[in-house]
Amino acid sequence: EVSSDFYRPTDVVNLWGDPTKAKQKLGWDPTRMTSFKDLVRIMVEADMAKVAAERAGEQVKLNLAEYLEKGIVK
Repeated sequence: EVSSDFYRPTDVVNLWGDPTKAKQKLGWDPTRMTSFKDLVRIMVEADMAKVAAERAGEQVKLNLAEYLEKGIVK
């Protein structure tokens, strides 16, 4: 139960939106439900891809430092 003291005169009971723009620009479909398991999989895959990209960048930096050290690149 919520006390009426916490309600503001401008509080809206129901909010409605039109997902048309999100569907057109992002291909998002509000009727397609993603299971929690799929959501976790998607998030983990995104994190793993980010880490792989960061590591690749670090490897390039390491290679460059090595090349500079050896005089291969000036």
